Amino acid sequence: MHRALLAAALAALLSLPAAAETPKDRTCFRADNINGWTYVDRDTVRITVGVREQYELTLFSPQPELAFRYGVGVRTRGSSWVCSPLDLEIIGDRFEGAVHVKAMRRVEDRPAPADKPAG
Repeated sequence: MHRALLAAALAALLSLPAAAETPKDRTCFRADNINGWTYVDRDTVRITVGVREQYELTLFSPQPELAFRYGVGVRTRGSSWVCSPLDLEIIGDRFEGAVHVKAMRRVEDRPAPADKPAG
């Protein structure tokens, strides 16, 4: 009985994808490389990482006062690498506590504008 249960558990484990595999669209960055941010709306801010990368952060709770804040920073949990929204919190000079991030997505480069037809 124990062998059958152990064999079933082992088969189930082997059918799962390896934990080391990461989705192709998953991108990590160092919090030290964040060099700017923009208020999008009361639920969203956009951060700039390095020269060109941008990420939209969806906040757990609306933060309309972010439109008027200048002293905003980030705090990471664990290491300085940010790979998921759980790794990052927004902090500020007048916040009570931290603003938690619900979702994070990389903003792809916008395509170049199409050529205008000659006319």
